[in-house]
Parts: sequence; structure tokens; C-alpha cells
Amino acid sequence: MEIRFGPYCLDPDRHELLGPEGPVEVEPQVFALLTLLAENADRVVSKDEIIDVVWDGRIISDASLNSRINAVRRAVGDDGKAQAIIRTYPRRGFRFVADVEPQSTAGSALEAAGRSRVLVSPFQNQSSDAELNHLCEALTEDVISELSHGAQFIITSRRAAYSLADTLGDSAALRREHGVRYVIEGGARRMGNRLRIAAQLSNTETDGVLWSEHYLRDDEDLFSVAEEVTRLIAAAVVPVMQRADRQRALAKAHPDAWDHVLRGWVHIHDQGRMGQEDEARVAREEFRKAIALDPRLPEAYCGLANSCFQIFGLNFPDDREARSQEALINARKAFELNMFDAEFSACLGLVLVHLHKNDEGTMALRRALSIAPSDTHMKARLGLALVALGQLVEAREVLLQANEIGKLHSSHGVATVWLAMALVFDGAPMDAEPYAREAVANPKTQFWANVALILSLVGQGRLEEAATARKDMQAFRRELTISRVAELLPLVDERLLAIMLDGLRAAGLPD
Repeated sequence: MEIRFGPYCLDPDRHELLGPEGPVEVEPQVFALLTLLAENADRVVSKDEIIDVVWDGRIISDASLNSRINAVRRAVGDDGKAQAIIRTYPRRGFRFVADVEPQSTAGSALEAAGRSRVLVSPFQNQSSDAELNHLCEALTEDVISELSHGAQFIITSRRAAYSLADTLGDSAALRREHGVRYVIEGGARRMGNRLRIAAQLSNTETDGVLWSEHYLRDDEDLFSVAEEVTRLIAAAVVPVMQRADRQRALAKAHPDAWDHVLRGWVHIHDQGRMGQEDEARVAREEFRKAIALDPRLPEAYCGLANSCFQIFGLNFPDDREARSQEALINARKAFELNMFDAEFSACLGLVLVHLHKNDEGTMALRRALSIAPSDTHMKARLGLALVALGQLVEAREVLLQANEIGKLHSSHGVATVWLAMALVFDGAPMDAEPYAREAVANPKTQFWANVALILSLVGQGRLEEAATARKDMQAFRRELTISRVAELLPLVDERLLAIMLDGLRAAGLPD
């Protein structure tokens, strides 16, 4: 259960401390001491109890204890003089005195919002090889941790996952008695000198399989394999569950605030091309309905900011200035309501970058990725910002990672487009072409995919093909001109801006 105080969030289950700038690195003993004090904030914790819990009763000096107390204070921005978070009571012990957000309130808010509960069932060792027990335990724990980075789903704890393992075959009971909507399960076995790891996602309401996959890996470093496969599983199941939730919300006769949020995302992610102004405006109204029903729902403000971004960042509306300010106000509001969710940091960063507040925007995007380091959606947005800043080496690395493992996410087209752009700007138009063509073929991409293809062809001197690609783009965006493309560009690097505009001009796009 998370413990929130000031700008910090302590999560004992995930062994994670988040601060204003993202994850805070702390030693295990320091983390254990902070957790002990925070979980007993209603009383003074004696030195003897601290030694029993943190040092397993071993004899230690007062200097060692005070050193760890000072380390706890440093981790949470406190010190021995202020003692605003950890207070010393001479001859008695220490007490956590910061105001703590009530845990029951946070938990009930998640339940009330209608989020789907996900059970990660313990991965099974499907062979007689005892060594694979460690791999299966690592996979179970890592998938739980990875999915817990976002707040859209309620992820069943590791302890509960093992206790519910016996009921896995009874979907109705899992749904009825434990509120589980989605189940992730899998197993591992050796095949010669290779490992085969299988995983699947099922829906307890239909008892149907929504996704399944298997991974063959060399049998070398089990924990490296677990880390890689965890990222792949999370990148696959999250967008599948999100789409299923959105479709279920559409069927509700009496939608609540959370249903309106999901309905808004239907118009952002599922209807036509990403960035269609008419769909974005419908989405905007859904998010406004959600806010009217629940003014404290950060996802509603985040959705409203995203829908406004779709309007001003990818179109040429008469109310562009008003929508850009509405996007910024609501992105900041979502972040203020929950600064520990990666999506809200990423939303704020995306809006800031497109308003040319690049330093603040990139900082917000880096914070988002530090909270959810394997999230391909975060990588795609950060990669776009890095291209805009001209930091092409890092941009290529980040976007390549997003492109490789995020193929089921609706942001995959964004990652592909801006990877192609980065390659063009970095002097590799031939390497960019396959990514640009993949982006053009993606039904979710906006006209930036066509721009990337045009630039890759111009860079190779294939001007007739570039002109054809330009006509294809104008077939659905007739209003595009050089000046209008420049109006939407987040690029701040003058050299890159010139490459783009000169390339479009060479393909025949009018000024």
C-alpha cells in the first residue's frame, strides 16, 4: 500500500520511493527504516524495535543507527535541524511526523473509479528443473511491479496472487468473489539449451483469451531473460486491456466519471487517424463530463489536455490559442493531483514541448520515463522531444526501443515516425525509409508519417517519388503548406528545421 507525504510516495510492496524528480535511490536498510517509521506514524518507534526489525536484533552502535536515520532524512529532503519528517525523541526513539495521506482513502478512490483489477498469477515451472523456480518467481514479481507503474489498473499484490492461484481455473469465482477482470498467467520450460516462456492474458467475464505469446531465449542469464520478457509482456498486455476497458465503457447505459474518461480515449485512440479534429473535440466533451462528475479525477484532466493537444498540435483550428492554453492548464492540473503517475508527467511534457517550453517539457518527460522506465508510450514521447531539441543520438536509441517492443500500443506510429525523422536529420535517409513506409501504412498515424517518407525520398535524390508521396499527403490534408507545417513543428534546432522545410519544398509543397 502506497504511503504519500508531501511530494513523496513510499511503496513498500514495490520497494520504491518516488520524489519530486522521480525515483529516489536508497539502500535496503535505509528503505526498511523509512518504511518502519512511516507505517507507524501514529507513535514513537523505540531504538530497540528499530534494531529488531532493521538489523534483525544484532548489536549495533548508536553511531550506526544515527547514520541510518540521517540517510532516511536526506532521502526525503529532511535534516536533523528541521526534523519536519523524522523527529528525534531523546531516550525514547523516533517518529514519522509528516502528514500522511490516509491509505484507506487512496484505496477506496481507486475502487470507486471503476478501474479493472488484474491478477498476475504465479508463473509455473513446467519442467522438473528446480532452477526455473527462481525464473518463474522473478517473472511473477517483475510483471506485477511493471504493471504497477500506472494507475489505470488495480494490480493484485504478490501475496494475494499466490493465495488466489488455486482459484485460477474458476473465472466466475475470480470475478464474483475477488473482482478480478483480467488474468495474466504463464510458465517456463527448458528446451535443450534454450528457454521457452509462454504467457497469456484472459478476461474473466468471457473466459476468453485476449492475447498470448511465447518467447524463446538462450539459456544464459535467467534474470536478464526475466527482465527482457517482463518488458515485452507488459508492453503487450497493457494496450490490450486498455482497449477492452474502452469498449466495455461504450456499452454502459449510465456511465460514471471513469466511463466518460474511457469513452474519451476511444475517440483519441480507436476512431480514425490519431489527431482528427472532429474526434478530438468529441473526446474533449467526454473528459469534461468526467470532470463534472468527479473534479478530483486526474485522468480526466489528462485526457482533456490530450484532446486539446490533438486539436491545436495537429490541426489548424480558429481557437488554436485557446485550446493550447486549455491543454497546458489541464496537464498541470492532472500532474498536481498525482505527480507520481508517469502518464501525467508525460502529458505535461508533451504539451510543453509543443508550446516550445522545451527544457521544462523534456524534464517532465524524463521524469515520466524514470517512473515507468520500460513504458514504450513514455519512450515515444521523450524521443519526439529529443528530436525537437536536435539530440539525435539519444533520440534514436529511445525511439528504437519504443519501436521494437511497443507494436501493440497506439503510440507505436509516433515512435516509428520520429525514428524515421531522427534518421533523416542524422544523414541516413535510406535507413529512414523503411520506418517511414511502416508509419504511412499504420492507420493511426497523422500526416507526419507522410512528411517522414517525403524527407527520406528527397534525401536520397528520388524527387519524383517524393512528389508522389507529397500528393498522397495532400489527398487528406489539402490545407498543408510550408508555413502551416512550420506552425505545428516542435523543432527548435534551426538546422533540422531547414532540412524539413527545404525537403518539403523540393517535393512541391507550396509556401
